[in-house]
Amino acid sequence: ANDTLAKYLTNHYPLSKHDLFSVYMEVCKNYLKEDGIYAMVNQHSWMFLSSFLELRNKILEDSTFISMIHLGSRVFEDNVGTIVQNVAFINQNSEIPKYKTRIVDLTKELTALEKKIKIKSVCSGMEREGIYSIWLKKLMTIPTKPFAYWVNDNVLNLFSNLHKFENIAKPRQGMATSDNKRFLRDWYEVDINEINFSAADRDEALLSKKKWFPYNKGGEYRKWFGNNRYVINWENDGSEVKDYAAKLYKSYSRTIKNEEFYFKSGLTYTFISENMGVRYSPQGFIFDVAGSSIFFDDKDLEKVVLALLCSKVANMFLDIMNPTYNIQVGDLKNVPIHEDIFKEEIKSTIDEIVQENIAISEAEWNDFETSWNFRTHPLMRGLREKKVKDVTIESRFKLWEKENMKIIEKLKNNEEKLNKIFIDVYGLNEELSPDVSYKDITLRRIEVEREVKSLISFAVGCIMGRYSIDVDGLVYGGGNFQDKWDFKNHRVKKVEIDSTGKVNDNRWVNSSFMPKVDNIMPITEEKYFSEDLMTKFIEFLKAVYGNEVLEENLNFIANILGEKDSETSRQSIRRYFFKEFYKDHIKAYGKKPIYWLFDSGKNDGFKALVYAHRYDDLTVALLRTEYIHLMQRKYEGELSTLELIIDSQEYSAKERAIARKKSEKLKRKIEELIEYDEIVAYMANEKKSINLDEGIKENYDKFQGIKIMKTNGKETKINLLYKI
Repeated sequence: ANDTLAKYLTNHYPLSKHDLFSVYMEVCKNYLKEDGIYAMVNQHSWMFLSSFLELRNKILEDSTFISMIHLGSRVFEDNVGTIVQNVAFINQNSEIPKYKTRIVDLTKELTALEKKIKIKSVCSGMEREGIYSIWLKKLMTIPTKPFAYWVNDNVLNLFSNLHKFENIAKPRQGMATSDNKRFLRDWYEVDINEINFSAADRDEALLSKKKWFPYNKGGEYRKWFGNNRYVINWENDGSEVKDYAAKLYKSYSRTIKNEEFYFKSGLTYTFISENMGVRYSPQGFIFDVAGSSIFFDDKDLEKVVLALLCSKVANMFLDIMNPTYNIQVGDLKNVPIHEDIFKEEIKSTIDEIVQENIAISEAEWNDFETSWNFRTHPLMRGLREKKVKDVTIESRFKLWEKENMKIIEKLKNNEEKLNKIFIDVYGLNEELSPDVSYKDITLRRIEVEREVKSLISFAVGCIMGRYSIDVDGLVYGGGNFQDKWDFKNHRVKKVEIDSTGKVNDNRWVNSSFMPKVDNIMPITEEKYFSEDLMTKFIEFLKAVYGNEVLEENLNFIANILGEKDSETSRQSIRRYFFKEFYKDHIKAYGKKPIYWLFDSGKNDGFKALVYAHRYDDLTVALLRTEYIHLMQRKYEGELSTLELIIDSQEYSAKERAIARKKSEKLKRKIEELIEYDEIVAYMANEKKSINLDEGIKENYDKFQGIKIMKTNGKETKINLLYKI
């Protein structure tokens, strides 16, 4: 049905075929007699997108817009988003020469009520701001000919008189995989040894025999550096992706575009974005249609262009050509380029500032463990190198907070300097201010709760063997665990790799904190095991910050996590691990957790973490024999003690009531654990294997919804892992 409709629209409405709302504009116009009038409210994209260029030309050729109200987003009370933007207009089916259309701009009014109040004020003559009177054909000198009614003659002349962006750079649209679920992964899902982060070109990528390669896919609004998250299966020069595309479209080149630019350094940006966030992209990346990229024959121009595109000047030009949230390659090609920005005295200043901005943003991006260049947690930075002990986490947070505020201020000042340079060169002092709002500084402001939780996450990573307190960066992300950790001699492998992939250091060093040997870390409400997540976390704090300040650090963490009046700091942190940690882990890793929580169910009978990259087909059997059965015996022993209290007259009625309540809770745990043990036994016998290439979700689901037959003869489904 959709193909039939598309064919019909192409044949009958070639100028407006891209959307039904624009087709309706043509339909209404065709019904009119000469000088007839129609009015309409629809989406505003026809005013700006290059795909509607011919439609705009045709409408202005033989009709006249009498008046327009540019409504913007949130026109209706139940429309809370900003992507859908609207316009209302009255059009006469004949051309009135040199007619000046009256246009009211309501895009700055953020609610339907504010828009209603503004239009009433305009109609009564009380409001003058945001009202324009313009001959729309005058705007046709702008490339893509948008209805940029607010543009003055000074800006129009810049479009007419300056060179175009495409003369110095090559904006290119990226590929579409046609099945992101199949071909894309978050980098931390797969075996790190199967990723080539620094291929210089397609030949080098092919020769590396690696499967996964960095992939620019847009992401949130961010400038200068970052949003490096995805990898793509480009094994054997992308043969699997290409074969799939060829099967769908007969030729893979329909969706896999601009291969000659793959792996080259350049700039990247988000295709759909409220703001133009452009970032430096080092060599090694393939790019997506949502993360289109810009390349240069002359690399010396890279930093100046990055600065321009992150400035208010370029954003003004782009907003004129296309104020929708779809930043087109065609729009970038038409950004006016003033040759004076390449004069040596100006360019050298810009280059220096941009280099600093990239460095600031890259360092900040790498402060968080979801970056593949994460080194160590900022709350630990420098402690090992300086051999500092007995340091409080609170003091480290205050130091980091001060540094964070300093770099935000530095980046803000730098961006304002760049704005000033470009505004002066382009002669836009009347139109633009160099000032930058803090909300447009795309660095994360550190928050004490989030950062304490991120420290806990890093500690868990050290406990599970992913990280080490003695070595920077990712220690183990797949492969042979014994190649990275030597339990016999308490050592960890230190590997240093530079940006080109060259190994500069590869040696064993002594480890002051060793991970869990068997990759199973129980999480309990009380201390049932000699070693559980809470006891291991305390060991981590001692190793990093020192024993003398342990209690102070525990108190600080507990206070931040929300310590209850009746709790000790240890109880509070243990409760966090038991109730909240895994939810935070799922959120931090985008619902693709690398640590898996084996969870018996709502009665919390059993919980234990397993690091997915260390999982093998014996893990479940070990979990059952060494932990679940021991947990069950602990519960049964505790229940026997409680029953003695309940049956004894030596205890008060209150004490017996408390014991009775605890025993009922324990019975539910035991009952749950018995049922859970059945399915764990089944899965242990199955020796279920996982394949990291399939992604976290696919592997996680192998342990969910397992069918078993209950003693009453009814079939039931049980999850081995926490339900996401």
